Amino acid sequence: MLNFKPSIKEILLKSLNSHYFLNICNSSLEYSRTQIYFYLIIANLWDFVRLSIMILSSFINFIKSANQNWRIKSLMRNPYYRIL
Repeated sequence: MLNFKPSIKEILLKSLNSHYFLNICNSSLEYSRTQIYFYLIIANLWDFVRLSIMILSSFINFIKSANQNWRIKSLMRNPYYRIL
């Protein structure tokens, strides 16, 4: 068996495969199980933050567009702007 040290990025990318993850944890590499768990938790938290920001920004854009549509409709009700 070759003795190689995978990068943290490889561990995070392949962590969905539990067999690979258990082999990494049980092998005699320089990473401890708690260190790998720590990196996985940080990666999951970062994904959660990115997802929250995307949801919040889409909600804000929805509110802005709804507000803009309301302004246009209220302007069209005004007889001075109906000429436009």
